Amino acid sequence: MFNKMKFFLLVLVLSLQLAACGGQPAREQSKPNSNALEVAEAKGVVNIYTSVPEDLINELVSRFQQKYPQLTLKIYRAGTPEVIAKIETEARAGAVHADVAWIAETTAAEDLKEKGLLRTYNSPEASNIPANLKDPSGYYYGSRLINMVLAYNTKLVSPPPTSWKDLLSQAHKGKIGIPTPASSGSALYAVGSLVNHSDFGWKFFEDMRSNGGVQLKNNSEAVQKVATGELHLAVALDYQVKNLRDKGSPIDYVVPAEGLVMVASPVTLLKDSPNPRGGEVFLNYVISRECQQFMAENQSVVPVRTDVKPPAGIPSLSELKAMKSDPVFIKKNKTQLVEQFTRIFTN
Repeated sequence: MFNKMKFFLLVLVLSLQLAACGGQPAREQSKPNSNALEVAEAKGVVNIYTSVPEDLINELVSRFQQKYPQLTLKIYRAGTPEVIAKIETEARAGAVHADVAWIAETTAAEDLKEKGLLRTYNSPEASNIPANLKDPSGYYYGSRLINMVLAYNTKLVSPPPTSWKDLLSQAHKGKIGIPTPASSGSALYAVGSLVNHSDFGWKFFEDMRSNGGVQLKNNSEAVQKVATGELHLAVALDYQVKNLRDKGSPIDYVVPAEGLVMVASPVTLLKDSPNPRGGEVFLNYVISRECQQFMAENQSVVPVRTDVKPPAGIPSLSELKAMKSDPVFIKKNKTQLVEQFTRIFTN
């Protein structure tokens, strides 16, 4: 009797141990990764405050909501300065409504970070983005490279320009323009980079104004005025020029000998936002291989991911000849840059 009882207890113990060991791998296998968990928990409205072009954000809304039908994107779109002002106004009122800010340049993201309005996030998509295109603590990630170049009308300008200083040529007097940094984040980056360059400085902008240079409300106006021939030359975004050129407009651009101004448009998450999980899903989508490939092929922007090829005819990230830009200088002097530029171009 004793031996039978001993055998029964041994079998019972072994059975319990096997059940415990056998169940553990099943739990591990069913455990979702962080991205899958975010998607599973995400639902409702996601508020996106952005400065990206209207055609791009509209297309992404459609693609995103097909992929994630449980989420609805609500878009507020304006220039980067207006987006930042709206977020800061809401913060002062006690509630930021944005889940995601997707803006033109990193100094704006640094401003929000410094004011404690952003939160860190370790994106599962971040490993394919170079370190210099993302915040080391995960406050923001570069989403697309938008480059400020020199656009020209191919029917009116021959030979093509070669330097930023062609904006000072008498041959183009009264036919040159530049977007204002008061309403364009990429223009702010360009102005700050040129002001901080030993070959240019504020004198370059004063001479440009003396040559009949005009300030434009945004990059879209710059490329449109060059394409119609109202302007011969303008500082503008490369991909907007390429998109018009590929549709048959008489416009093209050059990378000036001194280099283009490279801007890594950041996407970031707001602290204490209404839908944090939904915001994470959108951020991951923007920097995913799928979305980066779409933007490269359909918007002609240089992708930030190393595993996505640039658009046809566009140099890769490693091949771009970029002027040295100092984001610390631009951030520190942002107000002065806007005010001085405005004084020069309104006199």
